[in-house]
Amino acid sequence: MLHQRLDLDAETWLAIKNGAHVTVKGQGYLGYEQSPDPDDPDFVWDYWEFSGGIGHRLRVTLVSPPAQDEDYELEDAYDDMLHKRDIQEY
Repeated sequence: MLHQRLDLDAETWLAIKNGAHVTVKGQGYLGYEQSPDPDDPDFVWDYWEFSGGIGHRLRVTLVSPPAQDEDYELEDAYDDMLHKRDIQEY
């Protein structure tokens, strides 16, 4: 699993819990402990696609920003269920 977190506002989280299909762009990701910096060549954007709520599909895709439209690098970082154990509500 991608060791990343995603903070959601209450309205978006409620829609996900109610089973809506929601895609959220994260804050970006580097493969090491450092603040994400879009100018770093190792930086990627993270997209979180929720399909059906808890117990249903969650897909996290990483996209390399330097790539051009038709030639971007796409990588599935996670494609499995959204497990209740992975959720921290506050």
